Amino acid sequence: MYTIKKNELLTKKPTIMRKRDKQKIIFYFLGLALFFLSLEGFFRIFPDIFSNLTERVKLKSAMYMRRKPTPILFYGSSRFKDGISPKVITKRLENTTTQQYESFNAAITGTDIYRLEWFVKRVVENKNLKIFILEISPPMFVEGDHGFENKNQDTESVEDFLSERLKENFSIVEWRKSLKINILIRSAALLGANYFEGSELFRRGAVSDFFKSDKIKMTENIKISWTPQIIKARTNNDAVVSKETKLYQDISKIMQKNRIKLFFVIPPLTIKKQNEECNKSEIEKYKNIANATGVNIFNFGCLDLEEKYFIDDSHLSHLGRHYFSEILAIKIAESIL
Repeated sequence: MYTIKKNELLTKKPTIMRKRDKQKIIFYFLGLALFFLSLEGFFRIFPDIFSNLTERVKLKSAMYMRRKPTPILFYGSSRFKDGISPKVITKRLENTTTQQYESFNAAITGTDIYRLEWFVKRVVENKNLKIFILEISPPMFVEGDHGFENKNQDTESVEDFLSERLKENFSIVEWRKSLKINILIRSAALLGANYFEGSELFRRGAVSDFFKSDKIKMTENIKISWTPQIIKARTNNDAVVSKETKLYQDISKIMQKNRIKLFFVIPPLTIKKQNEECNKSEIEKYKNIANATGVNIFNFGCLDLEEKYFIDDSHLSHLGRHYFSEILAIKIAESIL
């Protein structure tokens, strides 16, 4: 067997690159460029899909904007997300008003006042929106991340500057995070927006609830126990304008301008959680919002409800969600009629 000697390794001349190898490299880079150009074109053709996948508030709002005419919209924290069934509300409204009113639950986990403000400004562009039910609770008052849109942020380095310039010119750079598998699968929710009601997305127990029977009857006693307290707006009082109060006040004006009926709702809580959120100082905050906006607040948070209606201190079970949704539907129907 022939072996290469040490002297031969030192004296061996480098092989000249063959023409065939050059063509392979050229075709490789051309193929790579074509792939990225195709991907960029795909991003530009379907901007409303990819630009709304990474943020849940954007996904839910985009779903609502793509849906068939849906006059009733809910927005809030995970308390609303777990606590409202659009299917139950639509069915109850149909039985009460003899008309079909589609509804959509756009509530998300981890909302804050900036996401709420952004959400409202977007959905009011939908001319089919007639009734907007908004949660009022401490999770809604969190300030959160003002830069969640990745805009208006100061660049700190050359790398940041280049990144911002690339985002301005290439959709593939701006929305690259949407190519992750766990994010990309959300596109199904947008493409099938007419078949989703919002409450089944990102909600605990959604799969198990799907197999449970909805044959739950609302008796007169249950209806009485679930009837909310009303925090009435008293316009003759001077409201203290806090940051959250100002936001709800602005939302009220936007809804009034667009002729959209606005409801404020405090979701149900267990007795344990009521010690934190149904005390005098918290109720004063709610009264302040009612006075500043001129909108009454339906207070379910201070009701004495059984523990079987909850899965924890502030999130409703399958049974609790049904009754909460039915009572909300009754209040909406009263407004419609």
